[in-house]
Amino acid sequence: MTFVPSKQKHSRKEWRRENSRNIMRFWHKEAGLGRSPDEHRDKDPYYEEIGENLRIAREGIHHTQEEFASLLGISQQEISNIERGKAGMTVRQLYILLRYSPSIDANTLFGRPALSDDPLIKACLQAKAKLKPEIIRFITYLLFLLIYKDDEKARKSLGEYEKE
Repeated sequence: MTFVPSKQKHSRKEWRRENSRNIMRFWHKEAGLGRSPDEHRDKDPYYEEIGENLRIAREGIHHTQEEFASLLGISQQEISNIERGKAGMTVRQLYILLRYSPSIDANTLFGRPALSDDPLIKACLQAKAKLKPEIIRFITYLLFLLIYKDDEKARKSLGEYEKE
């Protein structure tokens, strides 16, 4: 296996670095170890999909990468890597994103249709327009009761919901 420098002019240091990577990959495969550690930096299809959806969502709410990075507590370069599929998001970053960015939901991020596109949700919204406010309040209370399984928390959440 011979290593021939490309026709582009590279500095001696860049040429040496590229050839050392090629040599490392070659010997790693020859030893039967599979992909070399250097090759693990390749894009993951799941990371690419989430990154693309994140970029679309970020642009939809008119945030720059810097603003988004400050929200998540990471650098602009990390956001760039996530959007390009070079890196994934931590659970902490996902939690902060979904908690403090109400316009971004998990369905959008993971490439599923938004809940508002669901026919059952559409039917419920149409039915809601025909219901009396007392019935809607009772159904909302029941939903909070199902979520919290505690009457006090359900009543408190219902009060907060009605204030909005």
